Amino acid sequence: MMEVSPLMSMNKHSAFYATTLDVLLKHLLVKRPIVTGVATDICVLFTCNDAYMRDYQIAIPSDCVAANTKEQSDAALYLMQRVLRADIRAWTHLMRQGSKTSVAS
Repeated sequence: MMEVSPLMSMNKHSAFYATTLDVLLKHLLVKRPIVTGVATDICVLFTCNDAYMRDYQIAIPSDCVAANTKEQSDAALYLMQRVLRADIRAWTHLMRQGSKTSVAS
């Protein structure tokens, strides 16, 4: 059974900026957040960068993100996989492995 994630609002490009997200994830013992969003090359990228800097193992469902163009989204996903070591696969493949919670950016 999958847990429901708390909703958080964000005011900047990263879900970690000026929020209690890091405290919440640590409280829930999350080590591998799943990051989704509608701006792969902006909000998802900034959120994943901040998660990586806090030593989280990042998972991004490739079919749960989007950008203005497919090329922009693909370029951002490639960058996050190469630099941030993000696990990027389709949602169903990520869910087979399991995760404690998810983060929407």
